[in-house]
Amino acid sequence: MPFTDKPTATINALELLPKPAQPWRLRGLLSALAHSPSPEADEILTSLPRKYADFLGEYDWLRALEKRGTVVAARTLLGFICEGAYANKPGGVDAWTLYRKLAGAMGMDSDFRAEVYQRYERDTCGAGCEILEMAIAEAADEAGVLLLVRNHARRGKPFPGALHTAIRQVAVGQRPSEDWVGATVSFSVDVTGLRRKLFRMISGQTPEASLAKECLNAIDELRDEYGAPESEPRHPDIESGQPWPIVR
Repeated sequence: MPFTDKPTATINALELLPKPAQPWRLRGLLSALAHSPSPEADEILTSLPRKYADFLGEYDWLRALEKRGTVVAARTLLGFICEGAYANKPGGVDAWTLYRKLAGAMGMDSDFRAEVYQRYERDTCGAGCEILEMAIAEAADEAGVLLLVRNHARRGKPFPGALHTAIRQVAVGQRPSEDWVGATVSFSVDVTGLRRKLFRMISGQTPEASLAKECLNAIDELRDEYGAPESEPRHPDIESGQPWPIVR
C-alpha cells in the first residue's frame, strides 16, 4: 500500500487485520513507509500511534520516521511528547533516546530549535517538559542557557542537572586528537557574550541571580580545568565596575 497511488489507504487496510494490531508484526510495513516515495508516508507514520498507541514504543516505527528525515522525526516526537503520550509509558522508547533525538534535530535546524524553546518557555508540555529541558541542555547555545536559567528560577529548580550540562556544552568543545585515532580532545570555547549577560543578572537576592552566579562559577571552574581562551577576558563585564569573583 505505501507504494500505490493511494498510500493513505494503508490505515484503512490495517482495520481489516485481527485486533489488536501488533506493531512488531508490521515491521515490513514500517520499512515500506520509510522508503515510500509519497510525502503522505510522513502523515501515515504520524497517524499510526494515534490509532494504535503501542507504535510509540516500537523502535522500527522510530527508525522509519528517521528515514523520512531527522527533523521530520523529531517534530513528530515533539508533538507526542507535549501531548503526554510518553508520560509513564513502560518499556519501549526511553527518555534518554527521546531527548537525544530532539537535540540532534535542534543542531540541524534553527526553526526546530526555536519551536522547542518556545514550547519549553510557555510550559505547554506538562510531564514532557523534563525531556525538552534535557534536549535543550544537550544541544545548548547561549539562548538555551539563558532560557534554562529563567525557567529554573521560575520553577525553583537547583543548578545541578540540565543547567550544569548546558554550561559545559557551550563552554567546552571537542576536536579529534592528533595523537590518538578515535580519541577526542576537550578545549575551552569563548563565551564572552554569555558571561556578560549572566553577570548582568546577578544583582539582588533573587533565584535568577543565584543561578546566574552558579553558572559563572561553573564556567570559571571549567576554565581552571581546560584553560581560558585568549580572546575571553577574565572579568565577565569589566566596564560594569563590579567585582568578580564575589568574595564572601
